[in-house]
Amino acid sequence: MQLITSASAGNGPPNRGHRVQIGSRLPVELQLIIVKLAARGSRKRCLRLMKVSSNFFHWVMPVFYQTYRISRYVHLFLISIESETHLDRFKRVRHLFINTFFDSKYDRALLNACHAIESLAIHGSSLRNFNLHPARSSGYWSIERFNCKPSYVILFEIDCDRFQHYGLSAPAFMTHCTHLALEHRPADVMSVSYLLRLVPTVTHLAFFYPYTRILPPLHVKEFCEENEQLAILVFCRFIEKRSIPPVDPMWRTTRFARHELEVLDPRVAVIDIRRRSRAATLSWKALTTGSLDIWRLGRERLELTKEFRDVEDAMSEYISFER
Repeated sequence: MQLITSASAGNGPPNRGHRVQIGSRLPVELQLIIVKLAARGSRKRCLRLMKVSSNFFHWVMPVFYQTYRISRYVHLFLISIESETHLDRFKRVRHLFINTFFDSKYDRALLNACHAIESLAIHGSSLRNFNLHPARSSGYWSIERFNCKPSYVILFEIDCDRFQHYGLSAPAFMTHCTHLALEHRPADVMSVSYLLRLVPTVTHLAFFYPYTRILPPLHVKEFCEENEQLAILVFCRFIEKRSIPPVDPMWRTTRFARHELEVLDPRVAVIDIRRRSRAATLSWKALTTGSLDIWRLGRERLELTKEFRDVEDAMSEYISFER
């Protein structure tokens, strides 16, 4: 197989233009690596090439749409005009971020098209306005079944107490969720217990907070006692990178002594994450793809706190013996 580009302009078929063979002597595997790097490096440039080169289009499509963000709905008319063509690309999506207010018709068609999705991130602002825009039977908060079955779900800027306040059922996209991350706005975490009862499959839970948050999480001990099914509970504090870079250019696991929350339960891990911004939503891509693996960082932190705990226990025994 050879990577072919076309020098033709406009919307005409690529094979009518001047055909240029790129890297014809390179092994197919190496050509594929080059295409993948191009797709991840400059999306706008790739879109232009995809319009004029059928070969490049077919090579890049599986890579180009693995990670996708919807920030606004500007193609709603395509649902009625060419819905199958427009939504076909989403069958390749593995990591999706819906960062806009829900649209009942488009959301259902979109989520039904995401057959291969692994992680789904949603901005929770629409749930805060549930009394104005009921979402029980429409949009992505619908309880109607979708083909979209992610195991990892992230809800940014969410008020989980709304589920209990309005007597909501679990959204359909959470039925297969095992790893759940929440940017829970209220300080009291007990309202999350209601959501976990709706989604008993969740075994890994994370909370996102800006490092500058004034009010600490409340009732963490009671929350842990009520949710014995959780294998790990990670509190992620997002810190804005300043002039002093961290040891790791992307993130850093803190090595401070046990945090007051970690003393409450051995499953609790508190980690600091240094990013360009302390807004967790701006790290959506790293979070959904796993390049920022909060679960691995949490496990590393648990191992470290276990060492601290063992040292503290040894010191206590030594002091008791001396007495």
